[in-house]
Amino acid sequence: MHDKFLKDLLKLIQQGAKDYDLEFYKKNSSFNQFDFLDAKEQDFYEGSLADLNYIRLEMRQMLYRIFIVSVFILIEKRLSDFCNVLQKNKKQIFSYKDLGRSNIKAMTTYIQKLTGENLLVELKIAEQLSIFTAVRNLIVHKNGYVDEDTKNKLKKYSEESPHCFKFSKDDEIIFDNDRYLVDVMNIGIEIDKKIRSKEIKLIN
Repeated sequence: MHDKFLKDLLKLIQQGAKDYDLEFYKKNSSFNQFDFLDAKEQDFYEGSLADLNYIRLEMRQMLYRIFIVSVFILIEKRLSDFCNVLQKNKKQIFSYKDLGRSNIKAMTTYIQKLTGENLLVELKIAEQLSIFTAVRNLIVHKNGYVDEDTKNKLKKYSEESPHCFKFSKDDEIIFDNDRYLVDVMNIGIEIDKKIRSKEIKLIN
């Protein structure tokens, strides 16, 4: 997982969102210049424009969610691969999967047990990764709606970092812009860099 790949993926997501924006703005511009024959025709075009705006906003949320989940998958894969390298290098019988659930917590715990180093503490991203994991779980398991277990945690974070995300009246997570995507991407890049440095130590 190289930083160029993540940056290129983010650009694709950003461009996709911009394409939907552009389509809507073009339609809106032509709508404002149109001479309607009657109120019925105007209602029809207003309804069409409202539908297009709804699609634009929904697609933005979908694209942003795709990126967030994709980065999480890549981080899991990177950590899993490194755990397997460590297991082989340290000639261990047990793998990280023997610690219970095959999640990021199990992987980072396994790395700490075999190297004596806490990856998340070194990178100072423990809290960020915890929030990222909670956001990802909402998207994957709750269709983006916050549950009682994470409501206070995520809402507190969103209030302290308003540029990241917010919640609708129905408690659905909403991304107003791509700034949180950049935060997520940077978490992935930092983890990849740290693992690569550890891999080099193993070789040497």
